[in-house]
Amino acid sequence: MWSERIHHRFPHLDSEQMNLLYRDRKSFEAHLAATHNLSLIEAREEIDDFLYVETLARELSGISSRMQ
Repeated sequence: MWSERIHHRFPHLDSEQMNLLYRDRKSFEAHLAATHNLSLIEAREEIDDFLYVETLARELSGISSRMQ
């Protein structure tokens, strides 16, 4: 599910490159920067933002399921 959301946010990523996120964040940042016309700092910030939003969504999902 998250892979669909990250691909939606970063449409120029391919599935193999998305797997780098788990293994080598710096390589993933470099690939994201190169394929989306971002600086390395911008790519790092975009990934941090994406992961933050995903964490919030997961927490909210857990809260709403416990309230039902």
